[in-house]
Amino acid sequence: MIGAEVDKLMVNCYAVQENFHYYSREHKELQSFALILGSGVLQFTAANFMEIKRSTILSITAAATTYFVALVQFY
Repeated sequence: MIGAEVDKLMVNCYAVQENFHYYSREHKELQSFALILGSGVLQFTAANFMEIKRSTILSITAAATTYFVALVQFY
């Protein structure tokens, strides 16, 4: 599903890119954006400090839930 959205975005990016002069800043920005999309290296990071994956989100949720349960037991 995400791959199809990326493909659509790349097609739109190339279509918009044709509206700008080849040496313009906008054309170069769109070209860079399309290259990043096509590389398949999209990832979520926390200020480029660490990569946020599904396992990271689940670990944070598990720790918060454990803390909440312990807090409720001693209240």
